[in-house]
Amino acid sequence: MAFEKGESITINGVSNTAIISDASDKPSYYDDKYIRTATELKTGDCISYQNKTWFVISQEDKSEKSYRAKMRRSNYKVKAVLEEVLHEFDAILETVSVSIDGGKFLDTVAGKITVTLPTDTFSDKIEVNIRFIKLGYVWKVVGVDRSQKGLNIIHAEKDLIGADDDMGNEIANKNLIAVWSINVSDGNRKVNVGMDYTYTPTVLKNGLEYTGATLMWQSSDVSIATVLDGVVHGVAVGFVAISVSMAVNPSVRLDLNIEIAEKIPDVITYKMYKANLDGTSKDYTTFTILQGSTMLFGMEKYINGVLGANDTYTFTLNPNGVPSGNYVYTVLDSNSVKIQNKLMSTLKLILTATSDQSGQYITQNIQLKGLY
Repeated sequence: MAFEKGESITINGVSNTAIISDASDKPSYYDDKYIRTATELKTGDCISYQNKTWFVISQEDKSEKSYRAKMRRSNYKVKAVLEEVLHEFDAILETVSVSIDGGKFLDTVAGKITVTLPTDTFSDKIEVNIRFIKLGYVWKVVGVDRSQKGLNIIHAEKDLIGADDDMGNEIANKNLIAVWSINVSDGNRKVNVGMDYTYTPTVLKNGLEYTGATLMWQSSDVSIATVLDGVVHGVAVGFVAISVSMAVNPSVRLDLNIEIAEKIPDVITYKMYKANLDGTSKDYTTFTILQGSTMLFGMEKYINGVLGANDTYTFTLNPNGVPSGNYVYTVLDSNSVKIQNKLMSTLKLILTATSDQSGQYITQNIQLKGLY
């Protein structure tokens, strides 16, 4: 069957094509159609067709190359407060009576109504005593039929209007809705290509910090930046929107505007210091050793002016004419050496430390001073 000649639809949000035909040639209260497609269909599948929402309400009829099922158009949206969160569902309302001429019509006078919803994480939470507003009435759930796989069939009866029922916006028990928000302290910012930045969001429920929320992160353009559990990684130069929302209530959402900038090369500098043998009393300016004393000489690495993780170094000592009997030179480790002044000299030792990682080096003249 040439489905490429069919009509454009989506099945559970995925683009597809299908052949659509009327389910009956007789007038009916329900808007039912047959759908045939090469993709497997299941009861409760959500079909988007002609800018309307439809649900598969029958089992599939499978042939060698296609799947066929009956779908019914959603005729209303229903709002319900579940676990302090307001949810809105596409639904089929089905309180139907037979008129004198044999036609069917929606009968709310009888005080009972049936609402059919596809099963999902949220509609599965609808239980007895949940209330909703539709057609100018308040309804209370009196039973839930889950016997048809893929569908929740909700049975409800009329209820009295309460003080917390918002009839205009069709929200029952509005007082049960928690006020949620997501905050971050650092907001919009710049991240360099190849670098990471970690956001630590705070979720507030009714103004108080709430620690039990599961959050979902999303990048508007993963070719510019990716995000995983709040860690934004710069991929390419540009601007991108990073969003974080609550998994159970995606409408609670925070959008962040991020600029991904070209990475500026780090400025690496080095410093040599003199210190006591235990590393205390570092001195970066006076490189002298009194006769009879032993001093430690070490290296530090700075990244953009901030002390960072150190390199390893190769140290070399040039006596520069100082007699070998005047000093004792010992390499302690890859970051430091010690020099003992046994006898003063007017000449200066030349100590060089070369980074094993960058190849940069620093040289310092060291004076062996007498006691007086």
